[in-house]
Amino acid sequence: MKKSKFLKTLAAIAVGAVAVVGAFSFAACGGGEEADTGNGTENSGTENTENNPSNKPENNPGTTPSTPTVHNYTYSYTALTTAMGINDDGKQTTTDKVEVTQANLTTPNDFLKLGSGTVTWRCLKKANGGAIEVKDEGLTVTFRGTGTITIGFGSTSDSNTSGIALINSAGTYLVAESTTGTLLAADQTIADGYVNKTNLCTKVGGQKTAEAATVTYKITEAGTYTIYSSFSYIDAKDGKAKSRGCRIWSISMSDTY
Repeated sequence: MKKSKFLKTLAAIAVGAVAVVGAFSFAACGGGEEADTGNGTENSGTENTENNPSNKPENNPGTTPSTPTVHNYTYSYTALTTAMGINDDGKQTTTDKVEVTQANLTTPNDFLKLGSGTVTWRCLKKANGGAIEVKDEGLTVTFRGTGTITIGFGSTSDSNTSGIALINSAGTYLVAESTTGTLLAADQTIADGYVNKTNLCTKVGGQKTAEAATVTYKITEAGTYTIYSSFSYIDAKDGKAKSRGCRIWSISMSDTY
């Protein structure tokens, strides 16, 4: 009896040992849902936008979303005047012809960047409604996609002629899509015998917002474009060759990307 009881006890110990070894083997092989750490190759997140933030479009400014969005920008004379710390009641002429700096081009005017030319703030009374004067390569805008830009401009006095153009990064003068001013063809002779810069759009006078000519350019390639203004003439007073810029009342830009 003692030998039989001993054998039964030994068999029970053996069964328990097998169960323990099996449990350890199961855990070591990653068995069971609780043992899944999610670090397998399939769920590593290397190419997964949700698990890898660097793949998200908003974290990659150079990428193009699958569905293009229209982004609109509009220049504001009032915002510029405020940013420059000028109080213009429409009657004063003491503060006028103030040079615009990049720091003055705050929202919503921050889509405009200063170029190698000059940009000057003109008071409400002198510019008949407020304007900026742009000379040479005064302003630039950057398109991330395609779109249009429309500029409302006039000359620097009721009798003067001023011209404006849009130039791409390759130095090409774009042909205007439409204009209420006069679009001069390449090499067309203008006032005083000077030869026109390619595709210059001109306007005589236009000293009020309502009188300003508009010119629209269609943008087909992303890139930086320069708003250029220079009109050559002979000064009747001293007979010297000179050039003038133009006054700008409005700039509207639509960029789809």
